Order: sequence, then structure tokens, then C-alpha cells
Amino acid sequence: MLTLSLFGCSSNHKYSERYDELQVDKVIKIEFRKPSNPQCQSKFEEFDVLNKELINDFVDIINNSELDGPWKGACFREIKIIMKDSVINLSTNGKVYGHGTSGNFYRFPEPETIEKFRSE
Repeated sequence: MLTLSLFGCSSNHKYSERYDELQVDKVIKIEFRKPSNPQCQSKFEEFDVLNKELINDFVDIINNSELDGPWKGACFREIKIIMKDSVINLSTNGKVYGHGTSGNFYRFPEPETIEKFRSE
């Protein structure tokens, strides 16, 4: 019985299985921002992604990221996905991302995923 319970808790779920899959044709831009908490000291340099090819790549990463587990933090950077009809706000420490600053987070495929979008 214990083995069955542990197995049930360890299954990985993709972001798009838990939330509505992001539709790339609705995304206008993606903003990467410092933490909004004024007590957080961040040297992160903010940037935006407007290139449709890069937006497509990032949306694909978000939709296919697997659940990493519960995280908690106060100084997460922010990702704003600006859609035609809404805004999706995500929090990130660069390794994982999620909605808010605690709860279930999904992992990026590589630790420097966000930085790859800066250099393009």
C-alpha cells in the first residue's frame, strides 16, 4: 500500500496538462523582470522577447515542462507572457517556474534557459 501511494505522488505532469496549453498565436511578447518585491536585491537585467520564433520556442518549453515539485521563495524573478486577451504571470528562480511564489513549480530543461533568450 505504501509503495502504491509513493508511486501515485511521484508521477510527473506537464504544465500543459495542469493548465490550459499556451497558444503561441495569441502571445504578443514575453517580459523577463526583476522581482517586484522592493526588499529583493537583484542584479538581473530585464529584457523582452518580441521575435515570433523565440516566442514559439519559449511557449513550447513552458507547455512541455515537467512538474518539479513544491517550491517556496520570496525573491523570484517574474515572467510576464503578454497575450492578446490576457497576461500570464509566472515566478522563476531560473531553474523552475510557477504561478506565485509558492506551490508547484515546473522545471526548465536547462539551468540557463532564460539567458538563452536574452542573447538571441
